[in-house]
Amino acid sequence: MTLDMFATPTAFRILIVDDDADMRDALASYFRQKGLTLLTARDGLEAVSLIEGSADPFQIVLTDLVMPQKSGLDVLKAAKDKFPDVHVVIITGYASLETAIEAVRLGAYDYLTKPFKFSEIEILLKNIGERIGLLEQNRDMHRKLRDLHDRLDSLSEGKSKVDRNMRELEQGVAANTRKLDQLVESVAAMREQVKDLTEAIQKATRRPPAAPEPQEAPREGSRSIRL
Repeated sequence: MTLDMFATPTAFRILIVDDDADMRDALASYFRQKGLTLLTARDGLEAVSLIEGSADPFQIVLTDLVMPQKSGLDVLKAAKDKFPDVHVVIITGYASLETAIEAVRLGAYDYLTKPFKFSEIEILLKNIGERIGLLEQNRDMHRKLRDLHDRLDSLSEGKSKVDRNMRELEQGVAANTRKLDQLVESVAAMREQVKDLTEAIQKATRRPPAAPEPQEAPREGSRSIRL
């Protein structure tokens, strides 16, 4: 996989920092052939100024280590402070190799020792491109994960409301059931009272049977005639 095979090569924004004009121009020409957006700085001081004044992030900063006024370590610090995800590559000679390794411990992505081949840069850019892609995928997955958590929280809150409403409804149904039971009992008691009252009224209004009329005694001197 070469740099030309990246899906969006122009998304790479590169800053080249070197006080050696020939080296700076050679690197700039190489990256332009790749279709990448780039800026150049003649020394560390100019590089720091460009970084601090840039609104758009650099994906790659390729900087010489030993420069007047401000070194490659100064450029590294300024770049990481302004753009934490930037990939800083240190260019150094063998005499400064130990310092370059220390720069990696301080946050540099990698280093190149002079003299180097452009094939080394090709491999370096391929690795950086893959890392940038993975970082972007991770950020995208984190965003989706946060969205899912937000949706789950919203669903959980909605479920809690539904559960609360269901409990309230169940409590209401239970209370109404108790009231209905009490009402049924009251109606049954009233029916018994009405029944008792009806029976009492019926007893009170019922007439006793009439007594037989007394017969007259026969008069003296009268005869009874028998047939």
